[in-house]
Amino acid sequence: MAEIAVNILCRAPMPGKAKTRLAAGLGQAEADRIYRLLLSRMFTRLESCTTGTVHVTPWESRDLLLPLVRGRWRFSAQTGSTLGDRIIAALQESAHRGFTQALVIGSDCPDVSPEDFGRAGKFLRDGYPAVFGPSHDGGYWLAAVSFLPGWQRLFEDIPWSTPDVLEFSISRCREVYGEKPALLDVKRDLDTPEDWDMLKGTF
Repeated sequence: MAEIAVNILCRAPMPGKAKTRLAAGLGQAEADRIYRLLLSRMFTRLESCTTGTVHVTPWESRDLLLPLVRGRWRFSAQTGSTLGDRIIAALQESAHRGFTQALVIGSDCPDVSPEDFGRAGKFLRDGYPAVFGPSHDGGYWLAAVSFLPGWQRLFEDIPWSTPDVLEFSISRCREVYGEKPALLDVKRDLDTPEDWDMLKGTF
């Protein structure tokens, strides 16, 4: 298969559970409302994707996503105890389905688009071992790989939830493959009240 597999790590929009950093500043009800807006926007923008899997947690609450989903998406349960484990499991599922390249995103970036996925796939076809979409906070909003030997190492022993995630990931790519990954445009995740102030005019 030449087309890149798309994977979304997504928390079901359970009332009272969404976006703890947003809730700390804006209140839980407002955080729940914003998260549903974010999910609706994401699935609308990505409606044209045909290779997508949504990896949901908690699995028993997956039906809460159905009113927000647009397009043809498979659903799968998230597995793994760390973010790295969950990323590896999602990508591994794509490999088992016969894809030679796959990407993963979270549900925090309101500006992600199918065009971003196309650029990531092209970088992989051009020979880059991995692609990352940098986020403003030092992490990344997208990771894409070709299933070369050792690709899982890109997501192991990373200091998740720190400003050093992207830097560590670039270093790990050099360590495993002897070259840097390709980088997409910097985007802003929606995690805090400050992020909402910056992004709400785009909704």
